[in-house]
Amino acid sequence: MISVSTMVRRYGFVDKISLGGLVFWGRHGVFSAEKEKAQPFELDLDLHLDLSVAGQSDRLEDTIDYAAVFSLARQTVEETSHNLIEAVAEELAYRILRECGAGHLKEVTVRIRKVQAPLPGTFRKAEVEITRRVAT
Repeated sequence: MISVSTMVRRYGFVDKISLGGLVFWGRHGVFSAEKEKAQPFELDLDLHLDLSVAGQSDRLEDTIDYAAVFSLARQTVEETSHNLIEAVAEELAYRILRECGAGHLKEVTVRIRKVQAPLPGTFRKAEVEITRRVAT
């Protein structure tokens, strides 16, 4: 019988942990008013990895600690300042892969929404989505 881990390596199956609807207050934007007064940013994070080992072992060490990912996302949004949400997403993706991956993480997708962008009309969101992979 072939193991799930072997199937993942052989066939490329990848599982996902999702953190959705995270809201943090940051100072990101091109205009000085956006840098001066914090505004809400919404994030969704998809962490792609093989969850078969954690599913069998029931140990946090065999997966990603999403409390640590949440904390890193909060820190990145609230304690940095960028002109573009593209740069926020890039920094966050890089930091998650580097600091939270623990050898398990294969890729991360970051969606960040600026719900109070200075646009001349009604809108629901301005959103950026990026996916970054671990170099193999």
